[in-house]
Amino acid sequence: PLAPRSLDEFIGQKLVIKRIKEEIAAAKIEGRHHLDNIMMFGRPGLGKTTLMCLIARELGAEFEFLDSTSLMNDVKSQRKFREFFIRISKTTSPVVIAVDEIHRLSDALQSNLLTLLQSRVYSDMTDDGQTVQYEMPEFTFIGATTDYDAVLPTIKDRAMNLTFHLVDYTRDELRLIFEKKLSVYNYTASAKAIDACINRCRSSMRTVGAIIKGLHTKALNAKTNIITMNMIDDYFNDVSVDAIGLTAIEREILKVLAEDTGTALSAETLAARVSVKDAKLLMREHEPYLIKIGFISIISKGRCLTAKGRAYYERGYYDFGDGVVVGEPAAPASPAAPAASAAPATPEAPAAPAAPAAPEAPASPEAPASPAAPAAPAAPAAPEAPVAPETPAAPEVPVAPAASIAASDNSAGQGEA
Repeated sequence: PLAPRSLDEFIGQKLVIKRIKEEIAAAKIEGRHHLDNIMMFGRPGLGKTTLMCLIARELGAEFEFLDSTSLMNDVKSQRKFREFFIRISKTTSPVVIAVDEIHRLSDALQSNLLTLLQSRVYSDMTDDGQTVQYEMPEFTFIGATTDYDAVLPTIKDRAMNLTFHLVDYTRDELRLIFEKKLSVYNYTASAKAIDACINRCRSSMRTVGAIIKGLHTKALNAKTNIITMNMIDDYFNDVSVDAIGLTAIEREILKVLAEDTGTALSAETLAARVSVKDAKLLMREHEPYLIKIGFISIISKGRCLTAKGRAYYERGYYDFGDGVVVGEPAAPASPAAPAASAAPATPEAPAAPAAPAAPEAPASPEAPASPAAPAAPAAPAAPEAPVAPETPAAPEVPVAPAASIAASDNSAGQGEA
């Protein structure tokens, strides 16, 4: 009872709704029960599946849905894919063929759709290599995806006329959606209570539906038709969702990235740190919203926390826009005290004029040099003393005879005794 029953009841996606209604009106004028191939892309929870169902209802066609996430690149999946289209070929009623998350199909399975989209014939190859073509009833093909870039260009080309980008809902649209869904149960809620739900719904219709069902349970148990703030706080505490819709795992992601400031973390490392068993699950279920609101960035080295993410982790601060804020912004930095103006410098006293240099005293005239005294006449040299005449040599004494010499020696000896 919560889903819209017609395109007129669908709230939001105004441009998409307008174009689809025009195409359906033109088809009815021509007596057709089908439209050109359609491609829809956008974040999860924006209403792609609901729109596919409504298109089938408006066209008066049957609805056949294929969830591509259940198909792998193996023989079993290929057989399941083939059986889906062969079964449709046996119907005679107009049909809407809705392939959800078409980018999850392998390139080989996407290529199998080319003949169907181009010639409206399903071409299949049997196990023994024979090609078999199946005539299809009047059909509208709709592919939906959250990763438009991963869809084969040849598939996108064949849906070029009707390719729609689904966008986030505005706060006013979300308010209308909550009020309408609460009215289904005859509930009322204050503007503050609805704002608290809008802040946590992440602009996802799936989340909106879950919130309404949870509050319905609270109201039944309280035996009231008024949704109070206590009920809302109690419900979100039960499901461990914070003031802006982050789950416990997403808050743990912020904590790990905030505390690990050394480097960016790979998806595998981050998944292990927050106890998510598969990195692909982390990238598919938790990272998209954190990236959308600007809390984490993915760079070549891995995942890192942004300034906005750190502000929320440290202070619980987040600005939704349109004046809606949770938490406290950082305190403005105190303006620096103006530097004290330097006292004006005391003007230097003018330097006293230098005293005029005293005139140099005139040099005294040099005294005339005294005339040199006349040199005394040299004393006359003393006459050399006359050389004394040499004394004449004494005459030699005559030598005595030998006997006389002996006698003299004896007398000389006795006298000393």
